[in-house]
Amino acid sequence: MEDCNQQILQQSFLFQGLSKEEFQELLVYFPSPEVFAKGEIIYSRSHFRKAIGIILCGAAQVTCGNGPSQILVNQIVPGNIFGSATLFEEQNYYVNEIKAEKATTILFLSQQTLTLIMKKYYIIAENYIRFLSNGVRFFNHKIAGFALGSSHQKVAMYCAQHCDSQGRVQFSQSMVSLAKILHIARSSLYRSLSELVKTGFLRKEGNYYYMQNDSFHP
Repeated sequence: MEDCNQQILQQSFLFQGLSKEEFQELLVYFPSPEVFAKGEIIYSRSHFRKAIGIILCGAAQVTCGNGPSQILVNQIVPGNIFGSATLFEEQNYYVNEIKAEKATTILFLSQQTLTLIMKKYYIIAENYIRFLSNGVRFFNHKIAGFALGSSHQKVAMYCAQHCDSQGRVQFSQSMVSLAKILHIARSSLYRSLSELVKTGFLRKEGNYYYMQNDSFHP
């Protein structure tokens, strides 16, 4: 596996806590990554695999619904994981559609492989459980966000969910994609960011935004 791909994997939450030696031992269990062309369907409701996918290069969009009524749920970028929804379940369909936004390289870890490495290093199991818990919280917030009438509230909620330990908001997608995810106009997104800075909820330094408070009161 190429060094750049190894670096992405080592930075993934799934392998946090492993020593460099332990991580190197895991590489023997990993299959060769697969490449998807721009616009290619990676997972659909009827075509998927019992595996988690880890984005190594490129990006993909997660949508739900059919045809023109599709809703953009999320954008996944290098280091992100997908496919956990059906990994340990006996479902014959997948919940969303995942499409490559550009040429995208993905490492797939099957249920059998993931179970094997979890048994070898329990910290991987702990990391995975934490990931599932965060996923439940994310979608609960997502559902709540759809009910919010204010674009300011939607943007504030996103910022609160996507800031690092220093309070810096992590925008992993373009403003166009983020506006679609939040179901607001791009102009409303910029206007809301500006308003949140004015109210003191956010602080802007150069091209970055930082959280100022733990909660937002419109």
